[in-house]
Amino acid sequence: MTRLDDERGFSVVEVLVAFAIVAIALTAIFAAIGGQARERVTRELRARALGLARSHLEAVCQSTDPPPAARSGIYPDGSRWRMRVSPLTISTDVTALPARAAVVRIDLFSRSGHQLGVLRSIKLERTETAQGDRDASP
Repeated sequence: MTRLDDERGFSVVEVLVAFAIVAIALTAIFAAIGGQARERVTRELRARALGLARSHLEAVCQSTDPPPAARSGIYPDGSRWRMRVSPLTISTDVTALPARAAVVRIDLFSRSGHQLGVLRSIKLERTETAQGDRDASP
């Protein structure tokens, strides 16, 4: 008969400690991989929404119709947008200028409501006197 002290192998405590170390390491690895995947999806969503908003902003700024003061909507990918138009304040007498200017701002939000980005542009509109002056010139 042999003694228990002479047997080789790992004790239960050593096995449990090894499993705990492996579990902690795997948790950290999977958390890092999951975080990278979420970040990639967020980047792709942001890029797609910004592309749609740029097209929208360009269409508004090139339109001859005055833009509405505020509008909002949802893009096909589910991201939300909110557009606000406010007059551009200039420190000089703006009645003498041949055009009016407005700041167009589009805020982008994900489906969950997180802000993805902000786009701004300036829309110029010819004033009635500027068009009349041009028509009256030879």
